[in-house]
Amino acid sequence: MPTYDDLFIRSALDDAGAVPDAAATICKSPDIIVWGDQPLPDPDTFLVQNYGTTWYRNVAAGVPNYIYCRATNLFNAAQTGALYLYYAPGGVLSDISTWRNNRIPTAIPGQDHLKLDAREPGAVVVGDTAFKWTPDQAGQYCLIAQITTAEHPDPLPPSFGSTDDYVRWLIGNPAVTWRNVTVVGGGWPIQYVQGFTF
Repeated sequence: MPTYDDLFIRSALDDAGAVPDAAATICKSPDIIVWGDQPLPDPDTFLVQNYGTTWYRNVAAGVPNYIYCRATNLFNAAQTGALYLYYAPGGVLSDISTWRNNRIPTAIPGQDHLKLDAREPGAVVVGDTAFKWTPDQAGQYCLIAQITTAEHPDPLPPSFGSTDDYVRWLIGNPAVTWRNVTVVGGGWPIQYVQGFTF
């Protein structure tokens, strides 16, 4: 399989940028990191040094939640780009028109994307800040991360006829990934949710 040649974001810990993506599960990106209600003190160092690890905490409604993203540079030189993070209510992923305007802002007022600056090929880059999301209500959501560069402006398509079509687009595009999250009732400490099979 060919390998992508630009900034990319993984869908699994062993994702190396193959096109199409061969990950068994594509809705648990390890590079969308739901951290909690306090910022990470040194994300540039911590998230790069722990590239083989991911973290997940439920999101709390009604309070700010810090979400970090990281990317890997598969370009043949230094590369810059922008990383956008969207939220979609569960079940509407294939209809991009319902969530394309749901960009999550960053912790920098007025900025709606992370600025990525990979200084060399192969570098892992975290971005210049975190996303800061304060959802209004509890429920199941999807976070969709999208990287754009000069070489791959990668506009969001208008919509898809089915979830299968959406998934095919996703696994053929290493600049986009997704992570399912649970938003729990407002306030910390987090309410833990456990699923059961009947």
